Amino acid sequence: MEQARRGKAQKLAGDWAPAVAAQQMAGDADSGWDAEITAGDWHFLVKAKAQGTPVAVRSAIAQIQHGAPLTDPMSLPLVVVPFMGELGAEACRKADVSWLDLSGNGWIKGTGLRIRVEGIPNQYRKRGRTSNPFAPQASRLTRFLLINPDQAFSQQELKERLVLDPGYLSRLIKRMCAEGLLRKDASGRIRVEQPDLLLDVWRDVVVPWGLWISPQDEIWVCGSSPMVWSVDPKYPAAPLGCPPKDQVLMRFNTAGKLLQLWTLPKAPDGEEQPGTLNWLHGVALDSQGNVFCTDIIGRRLQKFVRKAPAR
Repeated sequence: MEQARRGKAQKLAGDWAPAVAAQQMAGDADSGWDAEITAGDWHFLVKAKAQGTPVAVRSAIAQIQHGAPLTDPMSLPLVVVPFMGELGAEACRKADVSWLDLSGNGWIKGTGLRIRVEGIPNQYRKRGRTSNPFAPQASRLTRFLLINPDQAFSQQELKERLVLDPGYLSRLIKRMCAEGLLRKDASGRIRVEQPDLLLDVWRDVVVPWGLWISPQDEIWVCGSSPMVWSVDPKYPAAPLGCPPKDQVLMRFNTAGKLLQLWTLPKAPDGEEQPGTLNWLHGVALDSQGNVFCTDIIGRRLQKFVRKAPAR
């Protein structure tokens, strides 16, 4: 299958530049590229993904950006997917990364080189609904594994802890492994392959309720996971998105990259205890790095002391 995709990419390169003889070369496993293609003086370094979803495309872009910089102006990174959607194409343009899909579309930009082909329908459309790893229900898995980046879990453990349908969880794990976000070891246990990469490709990570900016320009956000907004009969006057389904703290840099993520226990109404929160709403830090949080229903201000990571 992978060989067929490489051959299709090579053929498209030749179709787009018929006066140029395109030569396909196998990718070097140590280089991190899936394939290498030469077309005349141009040398394309291919990062291929099995799907053209925004998640997969942003994953490919992040892998390119995290790799060694290219010094040859005639070498171009090239994201190759079966079909590139609008969001994926936008992400590539913003990152200034060229792309090509096996349906025949592409956007390639280099010194003295401009190729743009759009409007060809998806030739690889599949039936059924795919499993988005960042959808509200699926994000239970994503958050849990990011909170425990150094641990591996069996699929049965994840099913029991996250209360997810076994079939749905299996599809979700399979997709995230295919996109290089998760990895299964020899015993079948699952862990995050690259936590930084998973954070890089995650959008819509939080419904924000409170913000605080540190003297180092780090942005702290408190809120809850994205969820379907509806009116809760128990709180008819509450704004949409209430009550929150969980409570999270996140730390971002000024580029919008998520640096750290914590979850905080949510207390039932009237059963608030020290260390729990009920509708987390505000966050601030002192000069010692202690975190202060307020909650709406609990009507409290609490101080949380951060511990150094275990080594």
